[in-house]
Amino acid sequence: MRWLAVCAVLFLVTACSPERGGMTGVSVDDEGRLLTNVAWCGAAPDGLSVHRVPEAGVLIADAEYVSPPLRGGFASVSLEAPADGWRISFGDPGLDPGQTYSVSVWSKANSRTFGSVKFTPDAIRRMRPGLILIRQHDEKTGDEVDVVLGRADFVAQAQQDCVR
Repeated sequence: MRWLAVCAVLFLVTACSPERGGMTGVSVDDEGRLLTNVAWCGAAPDGLSVHRVPEAGVLIADAEYVSPPLRGGFASVSLEAPADGWRISFGDPGLDPGQTYSVSVWSKANSRTFGSVKFTPDAIRRMRPGLILIRQHDEKTGDEVDVVLGRADFVAQAQQDCVR
């Protein structure tokens, strides 16, 4: 009987978890502006949130962005000067150079997860335009590690993650 209760709890936990809807990354454009990138499958995301990550580790909300209707499986938005229908619905997009931030992309219904990525603006500005930083689970160590991908690999990996 005890194993039945354990199975029921496991079912509820896994059944209630949002399905993987895509992947989030950060990059820099040719002008040095910080970008959030998202690649998805199925329904597009509705927005993104930027949080400061202080030493204590508790996230502090900095800004929230709402997306226009998205199509095509990939979108990119400047965190400093959103355009093309993206708008800031909360907060200030000013990012301190050495501060650690976390950006996450979301759906209104919380029915899908697009992941998140931690970064410092300084580190991203040192990247070459066209490369996207993501966080990925390292199965050997169990840690989250930084991985840099080109756009095509970023989109392909997001599509692959959706079918897992």
